[in-house]
Amino acid sequence: MSSRGVPLHGTELDGDGMQYAGGVGHVVRSLFASSLCALVVVSVAPARALPGAAEILSGTIFGERDIAKVLAGEEVTTPVREVSPRELGVGLACLVPSGRRASLAVLRNAEPLMPEKYRDASGPLDLDRLDESFAALGLGSGAAAEARRYLAAEPGYGLNLSESEIAAFAALQPDPGQELAAVDAQLRRIFAERVRAYRSEGTSGIAPFARGNGESSSPGDELRQTTEGLDGFRKAFPAFHRALLSYPRGEIEDQEFWFWTRIRVLGRPVFMLHQRLAAEQGDVEVVVERQIYATQFLDVGQTVAALLPVQEGTLLFDIYRTWVDRWTGPGFTVGAKRKVGNELISSTLSFLARDLGLCGGE
Repeated sequence: MSSRGVPLHGTELDGDGMQYAGGVGHVVRSLFASSLCALVVVSVAPARALPGAAEILSGTIFGERDIAKVLAGEEVTTPVREVSPRELGVGLACLVPSGRRASLAVLRNAEPLMPEKYRDASGPLDLDRLDESFAALGLGSGAAAEARRYLAAEPGYGLNLSESEIAAFAALQPDPGQELAAVDAQLRRIFAERVRAYRSEGTSGIAPFARGNGESSSPGDELRQTTEGLDGFRKAFPAFHRALLSYPRGEIEDQEFWFWTRIRVLGRPVFMLHQRLAAEQGDVEVVVERQIYATQFLDVGQTVAALLPVQEGTLLFDIYRTWVDRWTGPGFTVGAKRKVGNELISSTLSFLARDLGLCGGE
């Protein structure tokens, strides 16, 4: 991937030459009101003097007190209006002051955007050597009980598996003492197959999760719906929006990073698959990250991060949304899962702002 990310080929303003404040402000408001889990950075040449940060944030999820804190140099997070009871969303905004260089370059790599308290293991994916890329993926030491969960998997909400994936685990029947190695090997095969299916068919290639009683959930539909709902983004950046919707048949070429992560949630390992895309034009940057699969607890997610020049410096905002098709399940209550989910999202946004220094600039 190039160091400058994806140029926004075909980016257009509206028919009247959409001015920066109104046009980008509309995009920001639409992003905050929609759900997209990926980081995107874009820049638009202003048609007039730069707007102020308050002008951009006005009318978004950030209220007057939040905007005042942003102008005072604070990082502000606030819940995003949820469009589904299966969804969690949090937004972040901060201001990099004039004289400090702001950049999302640190996001254009295969490093997980995850606080250390959650990160357990990770690895980049080489799409030309996909099977080898998962060689280090495994449940970890002392995970015999977790391996047994996979071997006894059945349709339901305990694990996110398709009917064929459940059947594959049931067919393993490893010798005593070989359960963990057998499950690890099958997990690697499942992850490689899911990446290949997504890269072949896009969101429609994401296998549904078997939930029992003939029911299933469709994480691919959730990702597509969140992208389709970005009206302001589609109007301002039609080519990039089309490329996201039509992936892998869009205009994005060699502009993506892939990696897997293993985190710990309430003591259990959770694996996730991530795709990251980046774009920029002028002084606006956008980075989009899609979490196309999680083995449990969460289903799918998208994050959008953007840098926009304003009178006071550079405005950073980030929207993080994740989906879970049922908030109750074995060992969980609705409140516990929401608490952990919000903590995971808020901690990740804080990691971006503080640990990676995105709000401080250079």
